[in-house]
This record gives sequence, structure tokens and C-alpha cells, in this order.
Amino acid sequence: MGPPLSEDDVREIATRLVAIIGPFPGQVVTCIDLRLATVLSADVATVFIGLMQQGRARIERAGLLLPPESPTFLLQLARVLREAHHPGRKTFTDPPELAKWLGEALDLAERARLAAFLDA
Repeated sequence: MGPPLSEDDVREIATRLVAIIGPFPGQVVTCIDLRLATVLSADVATVFIGLMQQGRARIERAGLLLPPESPTFLLQLARVLREAHHPGRKTFTDPPELAKWLGEALDLAERARLAAFLDA
């Protein structure tokens, strides 16, 4: 997703995620690349928090990859994750660090798919 993120963009992320993880039983590991995103409006942040709270039971780990050059956005997403109340969700600015953390919960094939996603 690129800038600016709208309420519709956040809802689209949630809709796509539900469609992808729906068929899988149990908990899942997710990764969202938001490196092109910028500061969120207050309304968008509220929608993001609400959607994260709704889906937290299915998420084992979720890594959000953020742009390192946007400190305001980093702070906003840190607040969003705090308010979503899920310790298995973290933000990262370094793809290898994100891959390492998510990789702890993935098998070999899943780690390869994650690496391909992060390289794209």
C-alpha cells in the first residue's frame, strides 16, 4: 500500500487478509509491507486499531514492515499496535530483522516465501 493510506485501504488490507487466512485452521503468521505508507489520519488509525482487535485470535505473529525515514509513522504504528492489545504483532524497519522474528514461527518453505516477498 502506498501513501496516503485511507480508511478504504486499511479495510482492503483486512479483507485480503481474511480471504487469505480464512481457509487455514488455527493461528497464522502474517507480514504487511507498509514501507511506502506515510502518516495516518486519526480516523484511519482508529479503523486500523478496530480491525486489528477483531482479528487478533487468528494471529500468532504479525510483522509490519515500516519506512525507517518516517519517525512519525513509526510512532503512530507503535501506538496502533499497543491499542490493538496483541503481543504477537511487531513493527520493523529492517527486513532481515523482521524475517528472523517471523521465521521463528515458520517452516522452511514458509521462510522461503517470506524471503521472496521481502525481496520483491
